Amino acid sequence: YDRKLKLADLGLAGVGSNSSPGEIVATPLYMSPEVAMGTGSYDVTGDIYSFGVMFYELSAGVPPFTGSIEELQRAHIEKLPPSLLSVNPDLDPELARYIDSMLAKNPGERPQSWADVREHLAAIRQRLNVSSGQNLVHIEEPDHDADLKDEKSRRETASWYIVIVFTIVIIIGLIVLLIVM
Repeated sequence: YDRKLKLADLGLAGVGSNSSPGEIVATPLYMSPEVAMGTGSYDVTGDIYSFGVMFYELSAGVPPFTGSIEELQRAHIEKLPPSLLSVNPDLDPELARYIDSMLAKNPGERPQSWADVREHLAAIRQRLNVSSGQNLVHIEEPDHDADLKDEKSRRETASWYIVIVFTIVIIIGLIVLLIVM
């Protein structure tokens, strides 16, 4: 376990090109309504929708929609997800509303660019940092000295166990030798 965050399955989606006409190629949990409808009209707002689904899932612990591929496709097109605040009332209300806005069915109602998303999330983070007086994300630098001390302590403890086990084995061996003779 290397404690490194890894990003996988970007939910790449498309219609046409290398697939049969009208065939949808997408990760069902994260597809935007445009992809689910197979309209072929895609832009950055579809990616923002998919990011919003992922952000919702990270914030709620559950995706906004579940079910079979067909049920997910219909949900992305027709259903509104439960309000993020109703699923996670501990979440900052402004952040929850912004994530919900990424999941708007109409692409024109979503944030229109990654720059908009970045700026809005940075403003929320700044507001939360200022109000709490601390960083939301704390990256702890590794304490190499403590790691070395821990390793030395583990080695010393292991050495004592070896000495104790070895001593017990010798005593048992001597007892067996005395009994046999």
